[in-house]
Amino acid sequence: MPLHFLQPPPASTQALDAALPRIANRASVATHASRISAAVDLHLRRRPGAPPPAAPEPIAAPVHVLGLDQIVAHHDIRKTPVRLWTHMLHDEDDDAPVALADIDAHSQTFSAVTEGAHIAALGKRIRAVETESRASPKNFDLAMIRVPALSLSALWLKGRDGEPDVVIPEESPMSPLTAGKRYTLDEFNAALRPAADRMLRETDPDKGG
Repeated sequence: MPLHFLQPPPASTQALDAALPRIANRASVATHASRISAAVDLHLRRRPGAPPPAAPEPIAAPVHVLGLDQIVAHHDIRKTPVRLWTHMLHDEDDDAPVALADIDAHSQTFSAVTEGAHIAALGKRIRAVETESRASPKNFDLAMIRVPALSLSALWLKGRDGEPDVVIPEESPMSPLTAGKRYTLDEFNAALRPAADRMLRETDPDKGG
């Protein structure tokens, strides 16, 4: 199942390129977020006219954000709009992404940059799926699903040519899903619905993405 990485809108890439130099100039980033600092430095060295770095090309993915109410209502995930474009940044010592930089898909403005063990695990999972996909004729586009209220992120492999979609969740202490397991979209929603319903009844009913 060859895994295809979609190209972000040019405005998203431009917003990223405008934001990263400001991040690189912050002393706090170099001191307390070394992976972000290294990834930003590498990205800036990819600009036209600079010698090409040896690290893999950056990849990006559209992000669909779900609220608890959408899960409980069994909202069709395929119809949720893209909320963000996440740009996966590398450093020169790792084949997998080590930081994520999010750009708002509506305003095309910088939203956040994140590093940490969970980002490293996500990056390694993407590369593992990419490697595995080379042995299959099935085709998928990479996207992501986030459920902020459950601190959950998942890879969404969108099937081409009628192939069923696959969802692979990451680790989350608030989610009943098994990290790394493959779910259909219906299985993903059904497994989350009891937890989402409980949280909506116990907390603010508007809580969600």
